[in-house]
Amino acid sequence: MSVESILAAHTAQREALATRILKLLEHEWSSLGSWDSADVEGFMRRVIPIVTGGQAMTARMVDVYISQILTEMTGETVNTVGLRTPDLKNLRGVPLDEVYRRPFVEMWTSLKNGALFEDAYQAGLNRVAELADDDLSLAYRKASTLAFEKQPRVKGYRRVVRPEMSKGGTCPLCHLASENKYHKSDLLPIHTHCRCAVMPIVGANDPASRLNAEDLGSLPTPTEKPVTRIHGELGPILQVSGEHFTTEAQVA
Repeated sequence: MSVESILAAHTAQREALATRILKLLEHEWSSLGSWDSADVEGFMRRVIPIVTGGQAMTARMVDVYISQILTEMTGETVNTVGLRTPDLKNLRGVPLDEVYRRPFVEMWTSLKNGALFEDAYQAGLNRVAELADDDLSLAYRKASTLAFEKQPRVKGYRRVVRPEMSKGGTCPLCHLASENKYHKSDLLPIHTHCRCAVMPIVGANDPASRLNAEDLGSLPTPTEKPVTRIHGELGPILQVSGEHFTTEAQVA
């Protein structure tokens, strides 16, 4: 298998998993009926296992992907490192039963501010999707960091863009961030709905540099530079200068 084919298969599997998780959560949200305070506990009891299960599957997927990529890059069999579910505990630093209460608050606040029911319902559903997407990204980042740390030949990595997974193509933030090399212990800066993958660097072998150039080489370089900031729950995130974010102090 080539690096390209391994990456393509990994990207498709990751997207299929995310789509499945989001559809399950949408079903749970749409099935509530009243969306009042009495629904909150039952909703969280059902959706949190879906999210944590998706995170565990994401970690196993990343482990297999990195072992396959390294096997192809080195010409030697590289085994998975065996990531465990406990490695993914409390990635936000905030209990998930607090996190998945937020869509209800979003919906109630919209109604209080005079929104139509349909719009308030959609605002809550959008929040569910954003939270779950971020939680899967956190699992992806944590799993890749742990896998890289346990592979001695890996010294660093690069984000590799996946323009085919976004309706608008690669966002300017990821376009510019793909030029960076990261030490293997560095946490990858993320953003909601990001579909970038990671790829290890072994010695001078940096396949993501070539792949990114092929995908982005004909596009103009974005003029607005991204900034990496530390979000109170999500850790390093990519943002446009001037955007607001939740700080660690606010979370505490």
